[in-house]
Amino acid sequence: MIRAIFLYALAIGIFANLADCCNSLDASVNHKQHLTAPFESRSKAGVISITVQPNDDAEHAFGLDLIYPGVPLTEFFGFPVVHGTITYPIPSSPSSGYGSLFGWIQFIKQDFDGEAGNWTLDAYPFAQDLQTPFAYFGYNPSTLDAPAAYPYVNGTTLVWTAQAYLVVLADAGVTKNVTVIPGGAFTWGFDINVDENSPLDRQIVVRRVEKLDVESEWGERLPLLRETYTEWTFQDTGVVV
Repeated sequence: MIRAIFLYALAIGIFANLADCCNSLDASVNHKQHLTAPFESRSKAGVISITVQPNDDAEHAFGLDLIYPGVPLTEFFGFPVVHGTITYPIPSSPSSGYGSLFGWIQFIKQDFDGEAGNWTLDAYPFAQDLQTPFAYFGYNPSTLDAPAAYPYVNGTTLVWTAQAYLVVLADAGVTKNVTVIPGGAFTWGFDINVDENSPLDRQIVVRRVEKLDVESEWGERLPLLRETYTEWTFQDTGVVV
């Protein structure tokens, strides 16, 4: 996925109990995180499993070579790569069918040099004119996101934040009626820090992924969704599917 000066291989998913190395407060670029988050939909249990790791893929930079052919892969090293999978329902049922259709909606905010940015909806370039709010939609959709600051303006500090929400269509896509999944939201991101004595040098710090309070955060994002996708219905929190 690509935004103004950012490129996105996009996607999403994450949460709850920090495991193994994630018990540390360290959130540096060398820190690999594993999180899981249980959720419930249609009265059945599910779980989201997520890994966050620095981009150190010397062969393809997790596919960014396809989006930016010819750019040295080292330009993408150190930025986070998020990969998430959904297991649903639990216990497994071969008859879940359309009941296993979910969507991911992601918002991003970029604060440059201490100046707060605005939340924007994240979408693949090809989908800009499709009028769909989803970054991903499908049968237990996996998530992948590999953002990077390219091209980078030397000396610029950045706080890059994403919010991702797992959502469901109550009638499996017959109508455009979106409900957020309780417990199915998380935030993650990275910072670019600059030493004022050496502005040409930058430090990329991957922040710890954290579970979001759906009750408050989804409500704050609703105005943007409803303004952008006027033909869709986005339910307030409290509606359970």
